[in-house]
Formats: sequence, C-alpha cells, structure tokens
Amino acid sequence: MAWVRIARSGDGDGALEEFYDSMGVPFGTSPGSPYDEMSLNPHALIAFHELQRTLHYGASDLTRLQREMIATYVSALNRCLLWTLTHGRAVHALSRRSDLADKLMLADLAHAGLP
Repeated sequence: MAWVRIARSGDGDGALEEFYDSMGVPFGTSPGSPYDEMSLNPHALIAFHELQRTLHYGASDLTRLQREMIATYVSALNRCLLWTLTHGRAVHALSRRSDLADKLMLADLAHAGLP
C-alpha cells in the first residue's frame, strides 16, 4: 500500500473543517478512504462526496435496497471487508421492509453467492 500524505482537521483552509463537522467526524480525525486521499484538496473531496451521495441516494429506477445489494456485491468482488459489511448491514435492515421484487432479487443474489 502506498503512503499518501493526508490532511486532518485543522490542516485545511476551513472547507476541510466544515466538511468534517458536517460528517460528524471528531476533530483531528478523518472519515477514512477515499476521503483521506483527497483531504489535501478539500474542494475536490466535497465534490466527490456530493457525487457519491447523489449516486447512492438520488433519484433512480433502482430502489435503495437494490443499490445496497449492488454495493455489497461490488465490495465483496473488490475484497473490501469494511464496505461489504457496511452495505451488507444496510441490506439486512432494508430487506425487512422491502417489497416482493426486492426480496426476490435479494434471494437471487444470495443463491448466486458472493465470491
């Protein structure tokens, strides 16, 4: 793994501190990758975060559960345990209140198995 210099709260131009505050991140820490890698450019970090939120939570033909299932599967393919577990928890919580189509998709995904 490459070493990347990162900024922490207090190192930025004010935008970084405002971003960390909006994320509820304790002062002097970072929300974690990929935010760490962009911390030296707070404006790019904020733009990335807004793009990520729009893609994940914005208007779509996919339900929130379907998006979380896709994110879980991709995270597993990437062998990223943290995000596999994070999205997997969301799938579990959302599947309790999902409609039949989502439950069938979830059953198909479970039947296919994760790598």
